[in-house]
Amino acid sequence: MSSAHELILFALDKEGKVAYADQAFASFCEQPRERIAGTDIHRYLHSYLVEYLKKEGKDFLRFARSNVGTPVRVDFVRPVSKQRRTYVCQFIIPEPLLSVGWEVIVVARDEEETKELRRLIEFERECSRQLLSGDFGMVITLDAQGRIVTVNKTCEENLRRRTSELVGTNVMSLLAGEADREEMRKVFRGTRLGNQPESFRLRLKADGTEIATSVTARALHDPLNDEVGFVLVLRDTEENLRMQATLGRIERMQALGLLSAEIAHQVNNYLHVLSGNMDLLELDLAESKSLGGDEINRLVTGTLKNARPVIQRLLDLMNRLKEFAKAQKGPSPGLADVNTAIRNVMALVDGRVRKKGVQVETVLEETIPPVRCSPLHLEQAILNIVLNGLDAVAKNEGEIRISSFAQDGEVHVAISDNGAGIAEEVRKRLFEPFVTTKPEGVGTGLGLAVARKAVADAGGKIDVETTAGSGTTMTLRLPMCIPQEGER
Repeated sequence: MSSAHELILFALDKEGKVAYADQAFASFCEQPRERIAGTDIHRYLHSYLVEYLKKEGKDFLRFARSNVGTPVRVDFVRPVSKQRRTYVCQFIIPEPLLSVGWEVIVVARDEEETKELRRLIEFERECSRQLLSGDFGMVITLDAQGRIVTVNKTCEENLRRRTSELVGTNVMSLLAGEADREEMRKVFRGTRLGNQPESFRLRLKADGTEIATSVTARALHDPLNDEVGFVLVLRDTEENLRMQATLGRIERMQALGLLSAEIAHQVNNYLHVLSGNMDLLELDLAESKSLGGDEINRLVTGTLKNARPVIQRLLDLMNRLKEFAKAQKGPSPGLADVNTAIRNVMALVDGRVRKKGVQVETVLEETIPPVRCSPLHLEQAILNIVLNGLDAVAKNEGEIRISSFAQDGEVHVAISDNGAGIAEEVRKRLFEPFVTTKPEGVGTGLGLAVARKAVADAGGKIDVETTAGSGTTMTLRLPMCIPQEGER
């Protein structure tokens, strides 16, 4: 039996009988090739099509001749099992083979794969139009032999060469060393290219200097899936680092914006408590004329004692906000306590949690060692995932569970929610910048990308477990750290 996405090919003679059949067509028909030769093609067509052809006064051969050059959907049927499959057929009149009795050659591909290829080709064309017209990094398209077909303006500027100088030259001439040329050979051999774009690094030559780039490569195909060339999108590595730092700052500001109303509510509550304490203090002082000195001291001291923790909470909250809002170039070295980071994050989201009516459970292993990373960036990674969980759960029905524990030389932070889960097609691209399932205006799609970057900088990774309708668990796995002498 042929696979669901196999190209089939056969030829018809003057009588509409099969003059030639390839092995794929024979496999589809569930018959040896020698038994198919000489049989009427109508035997392999769906009855609806046969009836239509009779009604039109045509046979399949005439139908094919009248549609040369036009892709046509045809329903074929296996004679034994009666299984039907729709193919998109292209009809070719083989001039050199007319003398041996071949009237029409039929090249057919499964309809679903044809749709997929058309979507891919249109996507690649649209990407090319956008990339070639804008400043999206360097874009180079190549033919199947590696010769440059087009370059964009950014490529001209970075390589300091005009398009007319680049078009027609082999891309190998732009590469700095043998290791870079070997990477390109892998692209040409197809060992780097599958169904998804492949990323790697190349060094380019420009006026005696080298440009380190990160490259995304993809093969280009025609409608029959034959490889016709390649498209390379290259970004300056230094520019990438600057962009990642900018994304981190954007995400911090967006998180602060989301939390601002809830934090203002917390501050307002604290101020009300302080105001009440000040009122009590005024009353105590007003009544002081009838009280002894010891009694006045007791009342005033008690009121101030109640106010002091509230003031400290306000100071802590403001300090965390100021630290979180700092735009740093990268994680500062040092040790971070995971449990402290979790508690700080939960203090920031407390108002949001209560407003949405979410039940939060924290289970923290108090004896776990620290991890070597920036405490600020660790808090940001945890906060982004917690905020995603809060957005995913239903109001007054949501549940969030945060746990920390040590396992196999790693410190784990598991954040679970009982939301709707994540679809598989989204999960594959979950950590890409600007990928989000939230409505427009609710999220930027940067949160998880920033979280993964912070965890990766600390030598860790994020695992995702999700089931549609049953919630999601994201686990930050960070290498355990034994503090060196003098570290805290």
